[in-house]
Amino acid sequence: MRILVLSDSHGDVNNMQYVIDRHKDAKYIIHAGDGIEQFEDLSYLYPNKKFIMVSGNNDWGSNYPYELLTQIDKTRIFIAHGHTMGVYFSTEPLYKAAVKYNAKIAIYGHTHIANVEYRDGIYIMNPGSIKRPRDGQKSYGFIDITPNGVVCAINRI
Repeated sequence: MRILVLSDSHGDVNNMQYVIDRHKDAKYIIHAGDGIEQFEDLSYLYPNKKFIMVSGNNDWGSNYPYELLTQIDKTRIFIAHGHTMGVYFSTEPLYKAAVKYNAKIAIYGHTHIANVEYRDGIYIMNPGSIKRPRDGQKSYGFIDITPNGVVCAINRI
């Protein structure tokens, strides 16, 4: 099963739609904050996909939480924008939250820098930004959950 992971789109509907259309096989799409109003609007164009989102520090007036624990199939995923967890300095608080919630994957945004780590059985992923990357190129992530395990990767656009 494929899961798309977006973050920090900051209103860039065109790039979000491009990524979603490029991965028609994705059943779930996660957004880790900063652009969820437009992300939520896109959800109406794709009724067969499940949209999951958390608020970011620029999602003013949003009713979505900054952190969320979800489960897709049998895989627990902890999602946080990350601004309340100090992700600019360390992913340790994010990792500890994933351990606390027995999550196999922790997703965050906020830094606009794509990153995938694997630590003690937990994948930590930041898909970067499809609008304003701080590491050179626009990006998003995907997660494949298979009977043989989990693959987390970054794609550049």
